[in-house]
Amino acid sequence: MDPIALTSINSTRGRKPYSLFLAGLFLGAALVLGAWFYSTYHGLNAHLAGVWKGQAEIAGTEVELSLTLQKEGSSFSGLLVAIPGGEGTFNHLEVDREGDISFTMTVSNETVTFNGKVVSDAHTMAGKMTTTSYGNGTWSLAKQS
Repeated sequence: MDPIALTSINSTRGRKPYSLFLAGLFLGAALVLGAWFYSTYHGLNAHLAGVWKGQAEIAGTEVELSLTLQKEGSSFSGLLVAIPGGEGTFNHLEVDREGDISFTMTVSNETVTFNGKVVSDAHTMAGKMTTTSYGNGTWSLAKQS
């Protein structure tokens, strides 16, 4: 056989294991990332229930916050106490795999929408808030042990 024929036969054989290796590598990476997203999402949800304390600042005033979250199946309900301000409940809280969190409630006839981020260790969360009368503000909470 001439050398050109041997080279083309060897290069064809060489591609197959390399292709299988790459396919296996991509499949493995997809499985690892999928498992990480799943565990992160469920890990955050598992640790959100409980008492969170912190502050909000709105219209130049600092307000102490206490948020109690209760997990009911796959959803959360909760009670927010703002001092001064009042208290309110909510029945719908959303948190996604990246830790983005949002919920809306009524406190002393004021509708307040909270949007923020839960840190991956699920011990702190913070973000921005919007009220119907007082404008925009910021908030931060830490999980109590």
